[in-house]
Amino acid sequence: MYKFSYYIVASTGVYTGVAMSRSPKAASEKASQIAWLNLSEGDAKADYCSGISVEGWHAWRGNKKIAEHMDI
Repeated sequence: MYKFSYYIVASTGVYTGVAMSRSPKAASEKASQIAWLNLSEGDAKADYCSGISVEGWHAWRGNKKIAEHMDI
């Protein structure tokens, strides 16, 4: 099983998405979708369009971290 944790640091807060799948691609895409949806909802609550400062993800296979990436 693969687990992806995707995060976005924006003006209105930190938004995350976590997903698990047998496919790393499916887990990555789902985690990303969840994080972006959370950002959209957070911006709607704040009535503000956030600027994004950091975006990244962590990937695990079982209990072992296999990859990570961060864009600043």
